[in-house]
Amino acid sequence: MRIFKNPWLGLILLYSALVVLAVSFSDWGWYEPDGIAILAGSINLPEAKSGNFFLYNYYYQPLTYELNHLIYRLFHQPYLLYLLPALCGSLAVCLMAFAVYQASGKRINLFFSFCLLLFFPEIFYRLLYPNSSVFGMAFFASALLLLFWENLSLNQAVRYALCGILAALTCLFRLDFLLGIPAILFIISKQKRILAYFLFGFFLVFITAFLFGIFKPLAILEYYKFHLALIDSLAESQINPLAILFSITNIIVWIFLGAAACIYCKNILVKKDFRRLWIVIPVAVLFSPVFGKLVAGHYLMAAICFGPIILAIAAANSKRWIYILVIFGIVVQFINPYHSYALTHDGPRFFGAYLKGYQKVKASHQAPYWRDALALSHGLADLVSASEKDFVIVGAKEEIPENYLLAINAYSLAFFLQVKGYALSLGPEGMILKGENNQALIQSVSLSRYRSYSQKDMPRSAKLIKLPLISRQQLMRQNFLKEFWQEIARI
Repeated sequence: MRIFKNPWLGLILLYSALVVLAVSFSDWGWYEPDGIAILAGSINLPEAKSGNFFLYNYYYQPLTYELNHLIYRLFHQPYLLYLLPALCGSLAVCLMAFAVYQASGKRINLFFSFCLLLFFPEIFYRLLYPNSSVFGMAFFASALLLLFWENLSLNQAVRYALCGILAALTCLFRLDFLLGIPAILFIISKQKRILAYFLFGFFLVFITAFLFGIFKPLAILEYYKFHLALIDSLAESQINPLAILFSITNIIVWIFLGAAACIYCKNILVKKDFRRLWIVIPVAVLFSPVFGKLVAGHYLMAAICFGPIILAIAAANSKRWIYILVIFGIVVQFINPYHSYALTHDGPRFFGAYLKGYQKVKASHQAPYWRDALALSHGLADLVSASEKDFVIVGAKEEIPENYLLAINAYSLAFFLQVKGYALSLGPEGMILKGENNQALIQSVSLSRYRSYSQKDMPRSAKLIKLPLISRQQLMRQNFLKEFWQEIARI
């Protein structure tokens, strides 16, 4: 373990290993529609902001869009955006491991600090597919590192103002991390000057974001209302919060947290410092998503980022046999034979079992084209790009329950074709994607026009594909899409 006694060398090796692992198992656009919606909106951001292209929850995660768009503008290669979660997520893990190492007072080494992160699978699943949480995680880990770094040779005002800036940027990458801010405020609340520095940096970022139009509270509120209505309509894909918090893979976590809570309460009684009981407020805020309706574990990312730090503080004051318990817990995480994921409308959500989970993400590209809407988009993109004929792809635009397939395929098909080198232009007829040998027109038409549209309306050289009217519930029936795919494959 000599490597991990030199934290800088250890972090470099850890980052390299994580990048290789994440890229090896990462998804390339088959796993989750929301991630592809972000990438599609990012490379077409000017058009999306003007209302001419689909923009998925921009104000809930504005800096995610802006960063992805910046990378695209610099390199003009859409597929590079697939790599950002691995690159940024690996950095986040390294920063978090170093923050854990500092929080323990350097009483546990960097290797053991990293091991404590393995108790929280959601951290590592963020590295595998496009999502906004992975960017927020990197900035949140940086803020926590500044918070716990002992003997940091940095002016106090600069240090905590920078901590506030990083915490605010975290929230602009993914608003869920706002739930972690009360916990940071509680940690520094005894030192009013430090608290003032932090709040200055925090509000400076949000005021600037508001002035530049990327932070709009009313738009966020509208999204939240829409989100609540959506998950109410998706009862079949809601996750039982207890499955996340009390799965077999994290029982040891709760043993540690319970021990830490007992020690904390004991210190309160001994020192008679009852003001420390106010901790129940930030803890309740961190776990507030549990009392709602969870669709995925990443809504608990702020709480998850604090988890390894609490474990490190508890482990640093424990006997050596605790290390054995930790290693045993990690082994359970990797080889857990029990059902440790839930199938949702956004794909499988994992609570543990790294081997099973990583293999499932990696294998997502092996799915047949009729598995779901995203796989169908890949199939259509392959079909269009392999042909020399032009295509017109039509869907009904009315707000009816059966237009779900159009909502997914319109932006995802455009993105997948752009990855293949097609150029997007927007006209009055719809989205036109031009390649070297052909072009595809994606249209949203009225329901009456959709029903009357036929091959007779097309030029002889073009082929018509009508996306079926299909709901989320129908989409779960593979045979439905299988029949549709077999029909269009004959084209």
